[in-house]
Amino acid sequence: LYNIHGGYLSPSALPHLSRHAPLVWRLSDIWPATGHCAYSGDCARWREGCGECPDLGAYPPVRRDATAYLWRRKRAAYAKSDITFVAPSSWMEGIVRVSPLLRDFPCVRIATGADEARFNKPAAEAARAAARAELDIPDSATVILFAAHILDGNPRKGGQHLIAAL
Repeated sequence: LYNIHGGYLSPSALPHLSRHAPLVWRLSDIWPATGHCAYSGDCARWREGCGECPDLGAYPPVRRDATAYLWRRKRAAYAKSDITFVAPSSWMEGIVRVSPLLRDFPCVRIATGADEARFNKPAAEAARAAARAELDIPDSATVILFAAHILDGNPRKGGQHLIAAL
């Protein structure tokens, strides 16, 4: 599994799926540990069962505060499931270790990797030179790459830092 929120897959399907094969769930955000939000900000209600949500509009947004119910629903589904969580960072691994919903499951930290054969320094330098030549970018020019999904009004993506740096 990867990112199941946003209507891809309901947590209630997990017990059925894991009866057929153990599940490995690579985490991208903390949605599996909360009543609805993918990023909790300063809110720590997910550590106790959610409810009285301070930001129903947080991604993925919900229309009414059913966060405590959704949290309990996840707990019930997970309890009947065979799941191993994969955390791409020590921060995410820490979330799993303290989450009442996730902490009893195995968790393995596997950093997001890159193919070293493809992205080795000599090959990268050759590709960089070819790209600069094709795009008519001088070798002396500073080039900045910034990519983010839904950047406008989303402080988590760091657009404000890009603007300040520019």
